[in-house]
Amino acid sequence: RSWAAAELQGSQEKLAALSVEAAALREGLAREVGERRQCEGALTRAEGRLDSHDQALREGALDAAATRGEAEQRLSAACAALRGRLDDVAAALLKAESKLREDAAAEGQLVRQEIAARHAEAN
Repeated sequence: RSWAAAELQGSQEKLAALSVEAAALREGLAREVGERRQCEGALTRAEGRLDSHDQALREGALDAAATRGEAEQRLSAACAALRGRLDDVAAALLKAESKLREDAAAEGQLVRQEIAARHAEAN
């Protein structure tokens, strides 16, 4: 009987120790589950921020492309306007050159007439 009582006592002590160990394991598991949930929450928030940043980058790239397109259009329009003005200046220069030639020809004619008149007076 004493042997059975001792065995029962030993088994009860082992059971108590296992119960304490199981409680400690449950507490550790609960902490790990809590930490995992916190990590998952942090990961979800980080993924959300990453998605927001990614979207902002995409929108920024679109804005940059639109701005570049607008700048290219303005540059093209400015170049076309400049070409038009250069054509106007070239036409004005040709007209001025033609007028100068006419004036020079007329002046040359007057000089020739004056020389001829002086020769006529001298003779």
